[in-house]
Amino acid sequence: MVKSRTLDLVNFDKIPGGQNACIAVMSYSGYDIEDAIILNKAAIDRGFGRCMVLRKHQSSVRRYANGTQDITCGPPSESNFIDGAEDRRFQRYKAVGEDGICLVGEEMKQGSIMINKQSPTDTTTTFAGVGFAMSNGPTAPQVEYKPTPLSYGGSAPSYVDKVIVTSNEHENF
Repeated sequence: MVKSRTLDLVNFDKIPGGQNACIAVMSYSGYDIEDAIILNKAAIDRGFGRCMVLRKHQSSVRRYANGTQDITCGPPSESNFIDGAEDRRFQRYKAVGEDGICLVGEEMKQGSIMINKQSPTDTTTTFAGVGFAMSNGPTAPQVEYKPTPLSYGGSAPSYVDKVIVTSNEHENF
């Protein structure tokens, strides 16, 4: 039928693009029925006309020139909060796993933490022995970190569909 140039550019015919309804309605007595549509109940029950919106959120775990790097860590202990597990601030970490990344299938509400990332406060001073392989030694300096979490900002609740951890050409995750 008809296809725009934009659909060719994004290869729309090669990806799932929803559902199309083909209907034929004829006016019986000449009245205008331009806004009419006939729907099958079984099609509605199977999900016809539903819309799913997928959004990508990403964050980078960087390595800095002085040998320090960002870290991800699990949620803080509930004993750190006044109301324990019922505290609003603790509830923000509900979807975060022990590795500091949200779990698949978890509900995200506005303000929920998706990645519990912490960044070093000093990325310019060179520390001897700081790095991924040597950070466990007894002479390794203590690096101070500040919280830099990635939070969900959407107004409507959503669910985590997929979590992918990859590295780039600079070996940053």
